[in-house]
Amino acid sequence: MREITLARHTRITLGVALAFAAIIALIYLLAPQAHHKERQQTRITLDIVPVTHDRQRLLIQARGEAQPARQIPLVARVSGTVESLSAAFVDGGRVQAGDELLVLADEDYQLALARRRNDVSAANLHLQEVKAKARVAERVNGKNASAYARLVPHLHEARTRLEAAEAALESAELELARTRISAPFDGRLSSVAVRSGQVVNAGQLVASLYSADLLEVRLPVPESWLALLPLPDKGGVFESPVPVTLRARYAGDMRRWQGALVRSEGGLDRNQMMTLVAQVPATAGDITLEPGTWLEAEISGREVARVARLPQSVLGHDQRVWVVNGDGRLERRHVSVLYLNDEYVFIDRGLNEGDEVVLEGGLRLLEGTLVNAKRPWMPDDQVSALLP
Repeated sequence: MREITLARHTRITLGVALAFAAIIALIYLLAPQAHHKERQQTRITLDIVPVTHDRQRLLIQARGEAQPARQIPLVARVSGTVESLSAAFVDGGRVQAGDELLVLADEDYQLALARRRNDVSAANLHLQEVKAKARVAERVNGKNASAYARLVPHLHEARTRLEAAEAALESAELELARTRISAPFDGRLSSVAVRSGQVVNAGQLVASLYSADLLEVRLPVPESWLALLPLPDKGGVFESPVPVTLRARYAGDMRRWQGALVRSEGGLDRNQMMTLVAQVPATAGDITLEPGTWLEAEISGREVARVARLPQSVLGHDQRVWVVNGDGRLERRHVSVLYLNDEYVFIDRGLNEGDEVVLEGGLRLLEGTLVNAKRPWMPDDQVSALLP
């Protein structure tokens, strides 16, 4: 009986195993076949610009602020109370050379002058007395007597006393004259700091005076750009001025003034910039140039035989550009930048004639990516002719 039961369990187990195997085989046979499709590379559409090399004269751009070529502080040289002021003694006031601008109360200086005149008279009287006594002493004691007996030292002391009194008188006259401040040259006033009735001290700044007919603009440029400029440098002063055009938006319109580079300031700053100084007459444009105007300068540079001018946007932060090669794929290429301004980049090495450069050089792309080149610079009929 026990053997019959064991045989039955064996048959059941074997049947279950066979059924399971049959199910597995059926599933495998009925499973759908996998279809492997070849992966297709996608193309991206990018604006491109062609490369052409030309002979060009570069216009070097720089920026600076117009400042007076000549400006001096007007300082009170004596102390006193402001007694009167010129009507032109205000910020922006125009004055002529010799115009009296400010007068200090001079009573104290008039009194000091009177005392010094009295000192001169007394010293002169003393000298005359000593001279008379010296003549008497020489007759009494003889010419061979000692210098002291002939009152020679006394004469010397009397003469130096007179000289000292005359010097003090001259100083008093100068201090009296300094109670009046006049304009040393034609110009305009700024930083006016005193009013009528105010007490000023010697050495105090009362105003600044600047020449209004000639201004200077300091233009910092990178040291590497100096080779692009025709600078006839001779000890920092240019042998012949270099023309420069200055422009600014002023009184609602874009204005222009013509000036010239006249010198360079010595040394480079911490950013390796050299400062060039341009002089421009205030009336060298269609409107008077005012100090403090922020100007953009264009300096006519040297002529370069072979250079590619491209939009500034083609250049990435790594000084490289994206080029679409003959297979229509992206290629990252390092270029040599000769000059860069707000609009264009001038490249002298790294690109070939006819290369197509991606307009946006800062895009994060992979080399080898297929590109549909979009040519916004080309007429539609020419673009259609290039399409397959």
